[in-house]
Amino acid sequence: MRIAFIADIDVHGSFKNLGIMCQSSALKAQGHQVRLFNIGDEHLVREVDAFSPRILAYSVTTGTEDIHLEANRRLRAALKGPVH
Repeated sequence: MRIAFIADIDVHGSFKNLGIMCQSSALKAQGHQVRLFNIGDEHLVREVDAFSPRILAYSVTTGTEDIHLEANRRLRAALKGPVH
């Protein structure tokens, strides 16, 4: 199964979300395809669509919930097929 993690990665590319890293590792060990996408990428919808995930997973921190909700609305409206 393909799982897309959507997270806020800063402009310097640093990413220190231990939760996503641990979940990604466990999912890969079970044979799933996992990819991390930057919520701030202007091509987010196109890139996630090309990956064709079955699951959209988010890591939300206080103060970022609005951008994650908006991204989720855009992605669900644009993606083909069932996405959970």
